[in-house]
Amino acid sequence: MFDLFGPRKRTVATVGLPGHGKTVFLASLFWDSFFSLAETLKNGREHFAVRAVNPKADEVFYGNAKTLHELRLPPANPRSGDPQPAILEFMGVPCPRNGKRSRVWLTFYDVAGEVFNSDETARAEARYLQQVDDIIFLFDPTQPDFSALSAARLVDRIYRVVPGSEGKQYIIALAKMDELRVQDEWVDTIGDYWPGHPPHAYSLGEYLAEMESLSERFREWWSFPERQAHSLLATLPPRTRFCGVSSLGHQPDVDQDGRLKLKKKPEPFRVRDPLFWIFRAAKVM
Repeated sequence: MFDLFGPRKRTVATVGLPGHGKTVFLASLFWDSFFSLAETLKNGREHFAVRAVNPKADEVFYGNAKTLHELRLPPANPRSGDPQPAILEFMGVPCPRNGKRSRVWLTFYDVAGEVFNSDETARAEARYLQQVDDIIFLFDPTQPDFSALSAARLVDRIYRVVPGSEGKQYIIALAKMDELRVQDEWVDTIGDYWPGHPPHAYSLGEYLAEMESLSERFREWWSFPERQAHSLLATLPPRTRFCGVSSLGHQPDVDQDGRLKLKKKPEPFRVRDPLFWIFRAAKVM
């Protein structure tokens, strides 16, 4: 049964440090929705699907999916003084509680990580942050500039330049779980879930319960003494969600020209979790 009152609408921003993988993450999120969830969330005559609503979404999501299909990485998002929204419609979003299917329009904003290097550039080039409902902070722990200090600094910057941001949903996502999962501190957290499988309509409730459990585990990871992230955790909104993702499922190779190239088609790991947290905040899942 579909929602008869039109789609729910939310606006989403991805925020991260330069080179931490926001563009690849969004490409992988679309890939996972288009190929995996469209298959597993189908139930009889009820379907799950995603489509591009505006030209920017066609350019960004279909264009980058084509690049991934060719075993190449999408280019980094260019810096632009006037970022354009990319709107996706998700149809047949299932609710495990009542079986209802809903439509959701998500308006995505993604700008170059350099925009968030200062308050001035963030205010000038990320004015859309005023109107977003959800902010996905994406951090790559394998990058040399990653630390609790750099993460807290970015979160504080958003707090300063976006009045009322504490009322928005924060999603703190750690990338590169494919690389980190073999390290001692991650084995117990990720080992139980790797490589993971997309949920079916009948198992969606179990998957959402796993999301809750993983959110607590990742929150605990930030609280480890070696992270020194207690101040960061104390300043986050109470309903902040945590998750870990792998946009590709494996590490790319370097070809003879020094360019990164995929070894095989992407096999994303839990890139849908931030999407599902947004669906839950929209009260459709």
